[in-house]
Amino acid sequence: MLIHIKMKSGEDLVASVLDRDTDMLHIDNPIQIRIHPVHGLFAKSWMLLSAETDVVLLLQDVLYTSEANDKAIEYYESFMERLAGVTTKKSRDEYEDDDAVSEMLASIIASRDAIKH
Repeated sequence: MLIHIKMKSGEDLVASVLDRDTDMLHIDNPIQIRIHPVHGLFAKSWMLLSAETDVVLLLQDVLYTSEANDKAIEYYESFMERLAGVTTKKSRDEYEDDDAVSEMLASIIASRDAIKH
């Protein structure tokens, strides 16, 4: 089941639940959804630089969770399909030597905090 997670930090995540108890939430393949006033919705892998695909969140860091709505599910599935297409084109070893990909990742990280007018 896909859920929407609102973190206390303000981040909106959509992820698949692996396990849940009174203190933690174990999720798989979380993506962060952001809303840009001009460009609309966009998503990014919340674990972009991690070799893992799952993470345990402490519920003290979570504001609330709810079942993902149809739009979130559609956006998540579309993002995961595109991500799968990218990873099947090249192996991770090939990406490590690819200057264009390195530059792209650096640009993504740098643009994260950029203000657009």
